[in-house]
Amino acid sequence: MGIKLSRQIIDKVRRLAGEGYMAKEIADEMGFNKNKIDNMMARYHIPMFSPTAWAAYRIDDSDLYEELKRDREREAVNKKYGNRTMNILVLNDLHFPFQSEKVIQAALAEKDIDVFVISEVLDFYGLSVFRKSRLISCVAELVGGMELIKKLRKRANVVWFEANHERRLYKMLQDRLGDRPDLLELLFKDRKPIISEHFNKIGVDTVNSWWCRIGDVIFAHPDWFSNIDLRTVVNTQDYFLKEARELYAQTEAIVNGHTHHQGFTVRYHQILMESGSGCERMDYLKEGKKRLETTRGYIILRMEKGKINFNETKFRIFK
Repeated sequence: MGIKLSRQIIDKVRRLAGEGYMAKEIADEMGFNKNKIDNMMARYHIPMFSPTAWAAYRIDDSDLYEELKRDREREAVNKKYGNRTMNILVLNDLHFPFQSEKVIQAALAEKDIDVFVISEVLDFYGLSVFRKSRLISCVAELVGGMELIKKLRKRANVVWFEANHERRLYKMLQDRLGDRPDLLELLFKDRKPIISEHFNKIGVDTVNSWWCRIGDVIFAHPDWFSNIDLRTVVNTQDYFLKEARELYAQTEAIVNGHTHHQGFTVRYHQILMESGSGCERMDYLKEGKKRLETTRGYIILRMEKGKINFNETKFRIFK
């Protein structure tokens, strides 16, 4: 019994030391004298982390709370572009492989574009709940979407932020592998989202969130949706007014994707815009159940030292 108990004690001391407890803390936890713990650790070669060494092994809170990581990504984008004088071309809802080549070629032909801000590059048609008239590989979508972005990247810098179609992949994995956290951990290696990891490799600045900020403009692609023109961006404004008052006070304009509509209004002294889409009308919207009229187009914003000059903002619409 004594040998078994000793092994249990040694194992517990080893575990507590491995978790970063100091010898005095282990002694207090187990009701022993500190010298006894010191001798036991020396005899059985149990390593003790110093406070300095242990700090390197501690889990960063931001690894546990995803919004902190997203805040860092948003801050990095705003730090890079937020004080510049430049032209931003907002190109939302590309939905590869349903992209509109007419819209894309027109965007590439625009002069003096410094940054493309894009969202919903991928449709992930194969993961949708809609009935399908054909099969499209998710890998083919990702590769094709990256080729599309490469064309934009040759022309100017690119900022991408996440949208609901691009979250389809994560939703499917989480739904189907919820009881296998080991596989989820393997697929989400280093907790780096798969899509943004690939986009980073081709020089894209990424934000794994439904919104990002450059200067005094918020770019958003929320999940909420209304067919009524400009109702969606009004709901986005209400969200920031309620949930982020300090940020709202620093914002002069909100540009909303997701609706495939285009237009603008002014509400509470803030400019609200819906940006249009860069895609054709997708084939799964032709079945009679769902009707979404698509306004193909984009917006070019004029930024002067981080401030929007709305008088120089241009709306492009394509028939």
